Amino acid sequence: MQESLKSGLIKHGDIVVITAGVPVGEAGTTNMMKIHVVGDILLKGQGVGRKTAFGKAVIARNSQEALEKVKERSILVTYSTDREMMPAIEKCIAIVTEEGGITSHAAVVGLSLGIPVIVGAEKAVEVLKDGQEITVDAVSGIVYKGHASVL
Repeated sequence: MQESLKSGLIKHGDIVVITAGVPVGEAGTTNMMKIHVVGDILLKGQGVGRKTAFGKAVIARNSQEALEKVKERSILVTYSTDREMMPAIEKCIAIVTEEGGITSHAAVVGLSLGIPVIVGAEKAVEVLKDGQEITVDAVSGIVYKGHASVL
């Protein structure tokens, strides 16, 4: 992958299909296929939902910050969510939280609003920056730097 990136054959955000087979080099013997997203993984957590979203991160350490900073189509990045954040959450296209599990407030709200959520993303508030463009992939529970084409 690194050589393909260096030579410009692929770029960050591309989807690459890797095939292999035994015996090597013989047509019709492909018995392994791997789909790989080329991208910088910033965070991993537990994904909730079956969607992805691309947008700008908004870091909010509490509900007041969320209400002040979140704009339409933001990706909310916070320690945890609560009822007071709902007006902000309703503007978001995705949520990333450090705390919580599949029964957490963020997970339940995300499912009801139909937006991708990643919970349990350790140090999300430290790693991500306000305004940073990210891709949230709830299927795999991964946050990618920039725009990544995910299935």
